[in-house]
Amino acid sequence: MFVGIDVSKDKLDYFLENSIKGIVDNSIDGYEKLVSIFKDKDVAFALESTGIYSKNIFIFLKSHGFNDLFFVAPANVSNTRKILNWAKTDKLDSKIIQKTALKFPENLTPFVSKDSFFESLRELTRSRYHISHQLVQKKLILLN
Repeated sequence: MFVGIDVSKDKLDYFLENSIKGIVDNSIDGYEKLVSIFKDKDVAFALESTGIYSKNIFIFLKSHGFNDLFFVAPANVSNTRKILNWAKTDKLDSKIIQKTALKFPENLTPFVSKDSFFESLRELTRSRYHISHQLVQKKLILLN
């Protein structure tokens, strides 16, 4: 069984079935609630790839013994939504992600935890790029 998780900055909407669904904070406390809900269940987790927000929950779940963690491509979620003719709402998104994982498991991408050193280096490199870009923009403003 797949648990669909819709990740946003502040919250995680989850859906396994109509009786097991809800919302938790996108924080350590929320992650711990998810672990307590699903610790005795044989489940896999699927969520739409949303960058840093989705990685944090997966890293936490993996560290608590959940190994079946998958990303669903946003285009696949959108296609499932169109097939089911469902509106785009936060309440439905986790259910649509779960349905996408069930119907199209061949399109799932397994979560692979990279070495934390390389993840940190990657984030630092991105930050440097953005700061350099902002610096150039500010210099251009001053020159004009």
